[in-house]
Amino acid sequence: MMRGVWKLAGLLWLLLPLLASADDGGKQNPQYWLQRMVRATHNLNYQGTFIYEHDSHLQTMRIVHSAGNGGERERLVTLSGPSREVIRNGDTVTCILPDNHSVVVERSHSVRPFPIALPSRLEQLEHYYTMSLQGEERIADLPARHIAIKPRDDYRYGHNIWLDEDSGLLLKAELVDEKGRMVEQLLFTSVEFFDRVPPRLLEPQTTGKNRYRYKRAQEKDEAVHDTGWRVVRLPPGFQEEVHRRHYMPSLKAPVEHFVFSDGLASISVFIERHKQGAHNLIGTTRMGAVNAYGRLVDDHLVTVVGEVPPKTVKLVADSVREEK
Repeated sequence: MMRGVWKLAGLLWLLLPLLASADDGGKQNPQYWLQRMVRATHNLNYQGTFIYEHDSHLQTMRIVHSAGNGGERERLVTLSGPSREVIRNGDTVTCILPDNHSVVVERSHSVRPFPIALPSRLEQLEHYYTMSLQGEERIADLPARHIAIKPRDDYRYGHNIWLDEDSGLLLKAELVDEKGRMVEQLLFTSVEFFDRVPPRLLEPQTTGKNRYRYKRAQEKDEAVHDTGWRVVRLPPGFQEEVHRRHYMPSLKAPVEHFVFSDGLASISVFIERHKQGAHNLIGTTRMGAVNAYGRLVDDHLVTVVGEVPPKTVKLVADSVREEK
């Protein structure tokens, strides 16, 4: 009997390194951490303060996020620069602009999660990016795991992200351009988790609400199937995710809008009728991490925008055709 016990103990001792390796195997896989980040962004109840750096500007902001049976709710408040609050309740977005004494309410069917767009099609990302674990750091007084995401070609940017070891919540993110320069950064300085977010934290804090002008956005979208416009060439991995037509009060004619994504980076293509004398973008321009390229195609203006290198937006814009 004792011999059997000792034999079993010896076998377990030999298996312990293998069992530990199997248990830790997921944590050594960058995709495991990306999946945790996606779940954390949607499912956690928390509030935090972060610094957002872009285009040589620094802005301090506070975010409150709630997830429950009633769906996701979120409140974003600027703590520096122009005063504003953005409140999201499901697909309803309310933007409060105290400096202008105005409130704009709109509905959106493609609300982008905050603080950053989340990766999708994770199983395909490794075809276009290399991902590696780079150790641990301490951010916002929390242990964080660093994941480096580097493009395999020069059509997209690189990313560095740091995730909370315990929850998977994004604590820091850097966007790195084609020359290795950091062009955008988000850094949490404090985070507080809740079992249930106190309702008062999700309510707007603006005062004197009776002095505000309320406006419901009149922009209307409709899905379109085939209008004859084609984007003939895209970098490897980019797929069409959105094709719609925007009707905006400021424009007499609708704007056709395509969105293409590789699961991490996205590119928007806008097509509208060219108006003589209008100050439209022709050629390349850059604002922080965002590059844009505009060109005329017959009597239409094509504008391509994205957080991708200049050569990428030009490649896409030059390939837009209208098949009549």
